[in-house]
Amino acid sequence: MKRKALGFLLFFVILLVSFGCSFQRSTAEGLGEITFELYDSEGSLAASKVVSYESGDTLIGLLMQEFTVYCQDEQGETNESCDYVGPYGLYIMGINDVHAFEDGTYIAFYINGVYASTGIDSTDIINGTVYQFKYETY
Repeated sequence: MKRKALGFLLFFVILLVSFGCSFQRSTAEGLGEITFELYDSEGSLAASKVVSYESGDTLIGLLMQEFTVYCQDEQGETNESCDYVGPYGLYIMGINDVHAFEDGTYIAFYINGVYASTGIDSTDIINGTVYQFKYETY
């Protein structure tokens, strides 16, 4: 009986210690980290940033904290507030020095190297994911 009680107590202490350490780490560092990558018109990596996120953060909010972001407004002009959401979501026209202001160009959104099927405003943050923005033409 004493062995069972001691075993249970040891298991409980180990569980509490490991939970306490992981809780402390997650609150000190946030929930996790993601990476933003920006590619220029030649397909070269122009910028890469690893970003910590917390509960309640959004991809567009994190992107705007790390880069200068230009979205399309209701009249089709550039807007740094990114507060206009069109019928297909937010439309990013430029990030830092990579601009798609000319006809036939756009900023494509990729997730871990795969063309995204959702827009940045409707994509969940997933720990360890690489979110890429590439200048492309059509």
